[in-house]
Amino acid sequence: MSHAVRSRSAAVTLTMLTCALVAPAGALASKASIRRVIVQASPKIDVVEGHVLTVEGEYTNTKDPAPVEAAIDESVAVLGALKHKVEAQSAAKPKIKSAKSKIVKGLESIIVGYGDLKRAFADKAADPTTADTEATSALSAVKIGKKELNQGIALLK
Repeated sequence: MSHAVRSRSAAVTLTMLTCALVAPAGALASKASIRRVIVQASPKIDVVEGHVLTVEGEYTNTKDPAPVEAAIDESVAVLGALKHKVEAQSAAKPKIKSAKSKIVKGLESIIVGYGDLKRAFADKAADPTTADTEATSALSAVKIGKKELNQGIALLK
């Protein structure tokens, strides 16, 4: 499976998760505030993830990793900002604390995976075998992060 297809899967999952967070009217303040932060970040996530997908597609023709690396950096910055905003939200009840923790851990795993994926693109020309191994490891971290993120979001419903 190509890097673009795998990354597209990560981007689509993040978009679907943010769409699932429409807060009910009677939600607790901490629950609602975490949801609000995620929903507010959704448009930015869509833009940066779309840019990553675009430049990954172009990479297959150009073999220039620089635009991919820059797009990944941009995506990591947006996801990192979201992670910090979620961390700053209160979580009084144990279920909400657990949700917040899972969301933060999931975002961190995705961020680490994207960093590894960036290195894989940089290494692709010099050492394709190592790059493929790095990409596989990176995508595994992203997959673990998505699972943790899904679990956290499910607790907010």
